[in-house]
Amino acid sequence: MSLVSNLFLKLLKNIAFNMIHKANAYRIFQAFWVYFLVLNIAELNLNIPFLHVSVILFIKYTPFVIAAFVLIPFREFTGIFKDRVFLFKIIPLFVLIVIAFISSNYAQFPETAFSTSRRMAFYTCILIICVSASRYFEEAPDFFIRTFIYSNVLVILGSFLDFYVPQFHVLLVDSFGRPETYHSTMSIGSEKIMRPMGFLTDSNLTAFSIAISLGLLLVNYKNFGRIFRYSFFALGSYIFGMLVSRASLLVCILTVIVFFSFKIVEKKEIYIFTVLFVFFQLITPQTYVRIASFFDKSRFKSEVSYGRLTIWEASFGLFKENMVIGAGPGNFFEVSQQRIRDVLLSQNPNINLDNPFLKSYHKIDRVNPHNIFLVMLSETGLMGFSVFLALIGLLIYIYIKERKYISLLFLLNIIFVSSLSNFAPHYKFYLIICIVYFIASNKDMKISSVSSEANQ
Repeated sequence: MSLVSNLFLKLLKNIAFNMIHKANAYRIFQAFWVYFLVLNIAELNLNIPFLHVSVILFIKYTPFVIAAFVLIPFREFTGIFKDRVFLFKIIPLFVLIVIAFISSNYAQFPETAFSTSRRMAFYTCILIICVSASRYFEEAPDFFIRTFIYSNVLVILGSFLDFYVPQFHVLLVDSFGRPETYHSTMSIGSEKIMRPMGFLTDSNLTAFSIAISLGLLLVNYKNFGRIFRYSFFALGSYIFGMLVSRASLLVCILTVIVFFSFKIVEKKEIYIFTVLFVFFQLITPQTYVRIASFFDKSRFKSEVSYGRLTIWEASFGLFKENMVIGAGPGNFFEVSQQRIRDVLLSQNPNINLDNPFLKSYHKIDRVNPHNIFLVMLSETGLMGFSVFLALIGLLIYIYIKERKYISLLFLLNIIFVSSLSNFAPHYKFYLIICIVYFIASNKDMKISSVSSEANQ
């Protein structure tokens, strides 16, 4: 079967190279990348008889993978491994995936572990495809940056419709795997206000994606027209205010301060962005609720007692029971309810975790560890954690040595948000963000050329 597949693939390659000019191949690749990117944002639930969901995942992404292997010469895939810097970056990732599969073999929930490990391996393949495309098509790195920024228009529009059009919210829940409203709301008295995550399945991931795109647009502002830039700044900031993600907000503030202090972006553009960013956030009701929460001692105490600190303690407890190889990728999510319950009861035996009709009731949902370092510790043990630290340390060293300080800033932003988030590294679109970052970091997050149309 594999022989037939290889022969078929070689036949497709021969046809492609004989009939498709490189410029046309690049256009076709662009179309398939946009297809892949949109699928990762608006992930339509498909009901195909006799097929498991994990199989559907690969079926709907297969056209992009096939197109890449047909359109890009094989020498480009092998050529990237001759680049020592790329090897230093990718080898720890390969080792981490191997550790993930070994850990999956001993996991309490092996199906979840293997599914998560396969996802890691699959998106590593996507990374290799994108790096190879960047090597073969000279304009591809710029294209990846641009399409990520443009794709966040879909992210922003989805969140806007999610909040203002109830029928669209129902469509998201029914057809795009979105959780119900109660998973991400804020309270004003007895009223619940949604944090509209749109197509993505986590409000903080939506905010993080918008934050990264705002940073990329700001550092490359000369490559985009004024109308698009200022519209994106305004509407993106408005949705960002509705999402009230504190970690992503700090990332935006830090990015603006660095850009201003080191004159990476012209002061005029920084001033315009800052005014739009602050104003459009302040007119959202969610922002007022978040500001009010800073002065609410009871809410602060509840968040400290039953929030991330509790989740982190539960996650670290799982690590202590599986110190060498971990509990298996994704397995903390499976056991998190009971683990968090045990931590809360050990702190306060009288806490109400069972009666939802009392005001003191605390609902426990299944969650990820809310910290990428604890993910590595609890799910891949000291082996995976050590490799992960080595990878981060290596990236920091390379960016400092090559004086790619904007790339270093974005890396620190990703690490910071990932240390406080529920989505890292399990969500597919988070992995897409990391892939785009990896490609863009080779050019210090900058688009190469300024088009004359964008300057008009």
